[in-house]
Amino acid sequence: MLALVLFLFLPECAFAGPESEPYTITFHYSGVSPKQQTITIDFCDEWLQMPDNEYNHKLMQASFGMAAAGFRDKDHDLAQKDFNILDFFSQLDFTNVQTEDFNRITSINTIGTAIASKNIGDSVIVAVSVSGNNYQNEWLSNLTVDDENRPEGFNSAAEKVWGRLRRYLDVNGLQGNLRLWISGYSRAAAIANILAADATDSGLFQAVYGYTIATPRTTKDPDASKYANIFNIINPFDPVPMVPFPEWGFVRYGTDFFLPSRETDSNYAAKKVRADEYCMSAYGHALHYNPRINLQLHTMMDFNLFFISSAKSYKETFQNGMVDFWKNHNPKLLLMDIATKIINIPQITSYQTAEFFDMLDYLMQITYTNFLSQKFHPKNASWNPKLSLQENVMHEHYDEAYRSWLFSSDDPNDIFQNDPRYIHYSILGDTEVEIYDSRGDFVARIERNGEITDDLSKASKTIYPDAAKSNISLYADRQDEQTLIVFPMDQVFNAIIFNHTDGEIRTGYVEYSAKELRGDVQYVLYETVKKGEVSAGNINPATIRELTDDELLIAGFHKVEPWSQDIVYSPAAVMRLENTGIFHPSPIVIPALGGLVLAFALYILILGMIGTGKGIKKGVRAIRGQWTAKKSKINNIIPV
Repeated sequence: MLALVLFLFLPECAFAGPESEPYTITFHYSGVSPKQQTITIDFCDEWLQMPDNEYNHKLMQASFGMAAAGFRDKDHDLAQKDFNILDFFSQLDFTNVQTEDFNRITSINTIGTAIASKNIGDSVIVAVSVSGNNYQNEWLSNLTVDDENRPEGFNSAAEKVWGRLRRYLDVNGLQGNLRLWISGYSRAAAIANILAADATDSGLFQAVYGYTIATPRTTKDPDASKYANIFNIINPFDPVPMVPFPEWGFVRYGTDFFLPSRETDSNYAAKKVRADEYCMSAYGHALHYNPRINLQLHTMMDFNLFFISSAKSYKETFQNGMVDFWKNHNPKLLLMDIATKIINIPQITSYQTAEFFDMLDYLMQITYTNFLSQKFHPKNASWNPKLSLQENVMHEHYDEAYRSWLFSSDDPNDIFQNDPRYIHYSILGDTEVEIYDSRGDFVARIERNGEITDDLSKASKTIYPDAAKSNISLYADRQDEQTLIVFPMDQVFNAIIFNHTDGEIRTGYVEYSAKELRGDVQYVLYETVKKGEVSAGNINPATIRELTDDELLIAGFHKVEPWSQDIVYSPAAVMRLENTGIFHPSPIVIPALGGLVLAFALYILILGMIGTGKGIKKGVRAIRGQWTAKKSKINNIIPV
């Protein structure tokens, strides 16, 4: 039944007649790009006469259009910020348009909405667009989370929109066969998601079509999936839908559909061709994608979850500081405030305190690799110099990415995944690795020097002599003697490991789901090898499981737990396991890295002073002592 809902799409209207023929409209919206964007969508009145629990991809495309038109217009003055959404509704023949909070200075208490209606046969269609971009200080409510059923900021805004909708129905005398169409993007998607659930429960509407894009998590309701009429489009590595964290108990109302990613979809390369074609026609360039930044951002989110283990902890300890930061725009004070609270939490262990300094070290590492390696090591740089800081980090969240994927095909079979899962497969040792797909075709080779190639002529073909070139593109990376390969769990892969020295190699499996933040460490294995030996690792999602001690003994491996029950979960341990080691610049290196890394180093110094309440020298000694204790303990878990 779920597959039927997911893959049903209606490219044409279901009924004949002049009023039910599909038509197109072209309008503008103010996205992330400084320039106004132009978009053309199809629309058909009869789509809003269909059962609301059947996913309609063309209606989702139209819903993206309504959400985008609802972005505040950057090209008009304050009195006309609703220009684009008014034009959108006019072209679709919706009338009685009521906009609120578009044409005023934004604050934590404002929420831009546009409500309109249209008669179709004996039905009255009511459309609600919630403004999801260019909302400035409205974003402040995103920082307010409660430990109750719903995040406080999202829920209070949804209640305000629900009140406006009820007044709209009363003022316009609308009743009878009412059908509600709701859309939103980002923060507005969370509000639309809650609104669609409440409207469904109200019994006022014959149908509620809830279509949301880039949707944060909105509820702890264990029955949230029962809302079969709400559909949420999620980019797996967009950080916005990751919050509030699923480990805090939050989910979304309705059904989540996931866009393709290189990490989760073996068919990503073929799918991206279509997305690139659309992106090129709409924006003048191919779709930007950077799996290294995705990995780094995910690691930082994992650190945040490590220190803030519940919504209650966030609200009581960190929420006020986050709100003050947004009001004052002072990141230095925020970092100092967070550090003080983390270090001085009564129940925090020295191990957890040390973990915080690991997080700062990791920030220094990604500062180096993303900003400054372009100057000194351009081949290794993952940063796109043509994009801003925000665009590089948040590219998975931008309207450009969602639009390009949603309009890359009219068939959802060509786009979505229902439950994308993937494996981080790590190898530590003096090795080269070749990857083959389920058909035995060559995917890539990772050399000892870190070079990665998909050139078939470079394949050894030791085990697969007749291998052809695969059309699959995987993410892989090698730093020092660690190799990381990210395998989608939608088919079987084989990793062929070539050993270049006598000694020991370590392999590790960490399984992830796009529906959760934290990974599940399956096992870590050590194997004694000889120079010239070749071994194979079978990456089979159907058989990935924890091996028994007897199986390990027969296989010649010994097993090392990445952490035991008496040691708390450690993002740093996983970070080491997954090839994203910790970077510690020497005094000689620091000047070469520039002001950004130096600023991070100064922050560490300041935090050491705050944590001890002593002078600079004692602060430095305290940091050194914390680091030594932490390093010893982590190395006992995962040697490096």
